[in-house]
Amino acid sequence: MKKINFRKICIVALSMIMLCMTACGEKKEDKKETVKPDIMQVRSLSNLATLECYYHNVSKSVKSAGFGPAHIGEADRKFWFEYSGKVKLGIDMSLVTMDFSEEDKKVVVHMPKAKIISIDPVFDESTNVIVSSDNALPIIGIVDKSAGVNDIKSEDVAKAFNNSEASIRKQIENDSSLLLSAEERAEKLIKNYFDQLGNINGETYDIVFETIEE
Repeated sequence: MKKINFRKICIVALSMIMLCMTACGEKKEDKKETVKPDIMQVRSLSNLATLECYYHNVSKSVKSAGFGPAHIGEADRKFWFEYSGKVKLGIDMSLVTMDFSEEDKKVVVHMPKAKIISIDPVFDESTNVIVSSDNALPIIGIVDKSAGVNDIKSEDVAKAFNNSEASIRKQIENDSSLLLSAEERAEKLIKNYFDQLGNINGETYDIVFETIEE
């Protein structure tokens, strides 16, 4: 009867156990790594964080009569025109920074206040300008027919337009509710980013926003 070599069996069994332990160790090492918060990804939300508003404006202006002999008989003339435009409000995301605590999963986002990013009016040569009737006084003995006429020129319309746009910008800058909406939109997008990151990592992040001055 052939003798069984228990020593060899023990060595083989021990080798199998070590192999299993190594395999288990490799499975643990294959565990998905935690994705850390990335400030560049937060800043990339810049375009999505933009709030767009449309407006319609009626610009009214008066061109006063001129002074001097060349303007004898001129009268003030009123003129007005309508146009539309688009305003973009948002956060300068390039200034956004954050502090992240790995221990308690707290994120402090430092963010500037919302501001006007751009104003894009639709105003060109096709814009209809309405001018009041000429109330110039008739000047006897004046041969030049242009005398006494206070014409509305392109530069007068351009000046009125610039004044209107400056007024609109000021109104928006003073509209705290509109700017607050832009800030809330940016905060919502940033929170959504951390919610998605938390789903990936199986974590819950505590988000705190702090306002910084530019």
